[in-house]
Amino acid sequence: MRIRLLSTVICAAIVFTMVMGCSSGASAPATTAAAAAAPETVVKDTTAGDTEAAKADGAVDYSDVTVEIVAKGFQHDFWKAVKMGSEQAAEDLGLKSTNFVGPASESAVAEQIEQLNNAVNKAPSAICLAALDTQASLDAISNAQAANIPIVGFDSGVPDAPA
Repeated sequence: MRIRLLSTVICAAIVFTMVMGCSSGASAPATTAAAAAAPETVVKDTTAGDTEAAKADGAVDYSDVTVEIVAKGFQHDFWKAVKMGSEQAAEDLGLKSTNFVGPASESAVAEQIEQLNNAVNKAPSAICLAALDTQASLDAISNAQAANIPIVGFDSGVPDAPA
């Protein structure tokens, strides 16, 4: 239960940080400690009221933000919790859409690379990636970078990836 809760919180933090990095040209905080120290952004539901009034009130509109999430799979409870957490965070922030994909098993590297390339081709606002094979992911990451699509790595780093 603690692992599931922790996974959900981490995923929500990843999506929130990624969305904040995609909004209004501001750069994303380097660490979660920096995010905690940053001024709080007010996120309000703009679907029920006047959108212009909400924007004037300082609310951030995420209704056009799309996020592709490429995980390591679905077979473990951890990934199920990450999926649930990302869906909840997307709902809480009012994102346009999220798409959570992952290979059938954690040994299906080629399948995950295909999913990552498909995510890049959709030109989302951002991509979250838990890479199975860091070296195999580098070309797709470079393609995303060339398309100005930010990628947030989680669960595993990608050594030698472009900044």
